[in-house]
This record gives sequence, C-alpha cells and structure tokens, in this order.
Amino acid sequence: MTDIDDGNPWSRQGARWTAYHYRTLITGLVQGRPWRDIARSLGRTEKATRDRASMLIENGGRGKACDRLREAIEADPGYDWDTIARGKHAAAELPYWDEEAEELLRTIWEASTPPRNWLRRNRTEPTGMAELVARLPAPEFEICDRLVELGLSRSYAEIADRLGCIPGGALDQRARKARVDAPVAEYILVAADELGNIVHTSLHPHRDDAEHARGIVEAREAQKGPVGSRITRRVNGRIFDTDLDDDSHTHAADRPRRDLDLADADSDVEVPGLVDLDEAMPEPPRPDPVVASRTEIPRMPESLQRRLLGSGDVPPKLPDEV
Repeated sequence: MTDIDDGNPWSRQGARWTAYHYRTLITGLVQGRPWRDIARSLGRTEKATRDRASMLIENGGRGKACDRLREAIEADPGYDWDTIARGKHAAAELPYWDEEAEELLRTIWEASTPPRNWLRRNRTEPTGMAELVARLPAPEFEICDRLVELGLSRSYAEIADRLGCIPGGALDQRARKARVDAPVAEYILVAADELGNIVHTSLHPHRDDAEHARGIVEAREAQKGPVGSRITRRVNGRIFDTDLDDDSHTHAADRPRRDLDLADADSDVEVPGLVDLDEAMPEPPRPDPVVASRTEIPRMPESLQRRLLGSGDVPPKLPDEV
C-alpha cells in the first residue's frame, strides 16, 4: 500500500507530523532541495511544509520561520532540531511521535490482545491505555488516532476492548457508538484514474469484502494507468467524512499488484456481498412519441359551422385524433 506517489502528491495532507517527517524535511534542507520537492516527498502541500518549519526553529528573529530554518541548516548541518521540536510539542500539549514512542505503542498493543473466550472469564480489566497516557504522555484520542494511522486498528470498540478506557470518557462513548453502528454499516469503494474520472464504484457489507474488491479493481485498472481508490463507511444518519473507518488517504496504485492473479482481475470475479454500481441500469420504458402527441381536437357543432360559413355547405368532418 503506497500513500505517497507521483500521482497523489498530497496524500498525507492533514495527517499528523512525526519525528520521521521532521527528519525528512531537515534532510531535504541539508541537500539544498526546494520547498516544493520537500513537500512532495512528504506528501503534503508546500504551504503546510513551510508553515511547519516554525516547530523546528526558535521563536524570534527576523524573517519567516522557513527561511530562518534553511539559514540555520546551511550554517550548521548538525543543527539540533529534535530538542526544539520536543519543546514546542510539549508547550502546545501535543504528543511527539518518534520511533521510541511508536515502538512503545506497538508493544503495548500487541501485548494487550484480549482472550477469545466469549464468556470473558478470568479476564482482568485492560490497563494498556492508562500506561500509554502516563508514559507518552498523550490523551486517549491522540493515541487512538495514531493507532489508526499506523494501521493497527480501525475500530474504537476494538481499541477500548484491548487497551481499556476511562469510564464515561470520550473513548468509552465512541466505543459504545461503534458497537451499535457495526451491524448496519456499509462500505463504499470508489476508484478513479489519474485525471479524477471515476472508474469503479461498489457497495459492500463488510470492510474485508471492500478490501478484496479493491485489490481486484486496482489490478485491473492499473494496467491502463495510475489509479487511486478510497473506502468509506456509511451509517444512516452519519455525516460524511466523520467516520473512523474511512480511509484517511487515497490508496494509490500506479502499476499492477504482483500479489494478485491478473487473470482473475480481468475476469468477472464474484465478490461476496458486492453490489456493482458500474453496471448500467435498465432504462425505464418511454412512452410512444406518436401516441403521446395525439390530442383530441374538439369538434364544432354543424349548426354553428353553417352560421359561420354563411352557407349550407358543411366542411368535411374533422378526425377525432391525429
């Protein structure tokens, strides 16, 4: 799965900044690359990349933060940007996601797998979330969103079950809502070419079905050119773009997937629960234009015709219909 590629230069627009992204930005400045190229390598807009430079340079001084950061890097290639970034994240009460923090997140997540016993016997309440909040430090919602960005989870209910949550807190409430929404949720897969033309749309009852269909569609369409796809979850009454299970970024595929059989991709593969919206719907029957244009012409009484014509000659009768 590739989020950053030439066909989708801003695929990480709106995503969290981590130490890895800061390091990529600094490396680009050390190499003397223009801001446009650095932004493209990060999958973000140039403006967002320039603005983020303020988190890597001390306040004060003349000129824009992006210009002052480049000057500082040119003067000292070993510029200590990490210490400044940590301090500014702490001042803004933002978690600083570096390799150590993400390793801790993965370790606790993998160690917090709940037992499969549906009776939940001999199970202690999970404490992983409380440990993460204390050690990172970061609020519950930030930890949840990072788990989603890392692809470790897609459900508030799963996160609450595995890591625990504050009773009555935001995560607890979202988990309860997720459990209610799960049985009635539907998944929509949309694929588009590099020009933005939609080439496929389908509806699926489960996320796994949508992912399976995505692989088939991308393998088929990627032979024609770059293609991007996105899966969104829809629940009746839910506002668009507010669902945790929606794709955060467009999934780009600019070449055939090697892990799929292209022969299957070219054939009409039956996907479980698939409702293909690409197939043309039969047109409703249209009325006969000849019959629809027929109108009854009102007939004039013969006595009135004689009075208007002033003679006894009566014109031929008009047809009832034309």
